[in-house]
Amino acid sequence: MPVVKKTSSDESIDLVKRLAAVKASITKAPSHEGTDMSVATATTAKPAAKKPVVKKATEAKPAKKSADKEMVTLADLCKELKMEPRTARKKLRGAENINVEGQRWSWPVGSAELTKVKKLLAPAS
Repeated sequence: MPVVKKTSSDESIDLVKRLAAVKASITKAPSHEGTDMSVATATTAKPAAKKPVVKKATEAKPAKKSADKEMVTLADLCKELKMEPRTARKKLRGAENINVEGQRWSWPVGSAELTKVKKLLAPAS
């Protein structure tokens, strides 16, 4: 069993007197901005004013290149086949003879690659 050293009553009375003296000095201190210092409150500082955000002028996006019209994207194929692009990409990654590493998922219109991709993604009947 731990032994607790008992304090004498004189020591506790001395602490009570010190506490009363501190409280008295707090109430006698000048108040700031009309606040009552007798009640312990946290000071609330105003947040720093934010700098106005200056938006940069954006240039109009150029119209899609005519070369894009000659390409069929995976998104276009998925809309046509009513398939999720995620599922289509998974099938294409696992397929042989389809190589689009480091490139966008797009193929030239009428190309042999596009025909292979359409056959691969076509739903089984």
